[in-house]
Parts: sequence; C-alpha cells; structure tokens
Amino acid sequence: RRPPLYSLFPYTTLFRSELTTTELKTLASFTNLKHVTLALNEVIPANTFKDLALVTINMPNLITIENANAFNAAVLEEVYLPKYKFESTAINEKLLQAGKLTKLDMSGVATMKNVFPAEGFALTGFSNLTNVKVQNGVVLGSSAFKNCTNLATIDGTVNIAEGPSAFEGSGITSITLTNTNIPAGAFKDSSALDRKSTRLNSSHT
Repeated sequence: RRPPLYSLFPYTTLFRSELTTTELKTLASFTNLKHVTLALNEVIPANTFKDLALVTINMPNLITIENANAFNAAVLEEVYLPKYKFESTAINEKLLQAGKLTKLDMSGVATMKNVFPAEGFALTGFSNLTNVKVQNGVVLGSSAFKNCTNLATIDGTVNIAEGPSAFEGSGITSITLTNTNIPAGAFKDSSALDRKSTRLNSSHT
C-alpha cells in the first residue's frame, strides 16, 4: 500500500519515482518547496508549482508542460529537463530567467531556431549561466548564447552555421562544432576564446 503523500515529502527536496495527477495537485501546499526531482513523470499539469519559488527542477522524462502558470513564482537556478523541447516562448520565459539560471540540461532540443511548430529560443544575456548540456549537433539560432559571459564550455557538439552571433560577447573558451563554415561574427568580442581550442568536428552525431 502506498504511504500518504505527507510522509513522503516532509522536506524541501522531493525524491520520488513518479507522482499521480492527484499527488501532483497537492504540491502547491508545500510552501517551502525549493528543489524538485521527479524521475518518471512526463507531464506537468497547469498550476502544479504555481505559487512555489522553486530553485531546482530535475525531471529527466518530462515531455509536456501544460501551461506556463505551472511555474508562475519560480526563480529557477538549475533546470534539468533532457527530454523537454522548450518549444513555447511563454513557458520558456517562466522556466529560464536571465538573472537566475546557472545550469541547464536542454538535451531534448534539436534546434534553437524558429522552426514550426517550435517558436525557437535564445539565451541572450544569461550572464549567470555557467553549465549547458545540449544534444549533439544541436542547431543554434542567431544569438543563441550571445552575452553569456560566464559560459566557458558547452557539454555536447553544436552547429553554428546559421548562428551569426551565436557566441558573441560570451565567455566561451572551448567548443566542439559539427560544421566547418563559421559565421564571421559567431565569436565576436568573445575575448576568452582561444581559437586553437575551437575543435571542428565534421561528423554529425
């Protein structure tokens, strides 16, 4: 028999394989909740974390966020959503905040460009961002990581063929590319970058 929810979640960090829809609705009552780890849930219903000032979200199987209001009060510093595609601008604006975000796993994103039905997104000006994990070969948009001044490396390979300002003004020091044609302004004003550390990888993975 399943123990009652209150005995499972007495602390500010949740560790649980999966929550039912009914259990997810009760999370709003955990007013001190800051860190959420849910291993198997694929959907976050509207209002789930509506009034909670979440700092960390770790949901390795999340595919769908039904409404942006699920994260109305979130101040997320660490976002680990390796299957989520970040296709909605309204939801992205709640999940990803330039003044807060430090770590991001966006491995589910194949392209950051505006390609229907995805609205595309950029992390321009995310000056606190230090760690990003991407899908190998992810296609970057024009200003994908522009002015990410504390972002030194990317975990995964990237394609910047269509990203003319992808790392302009960033703190990038080394990166592995899947394309060999580098736009002229892709690394403009990225003074930390040692050109010798920009590794070109022509094999698309």
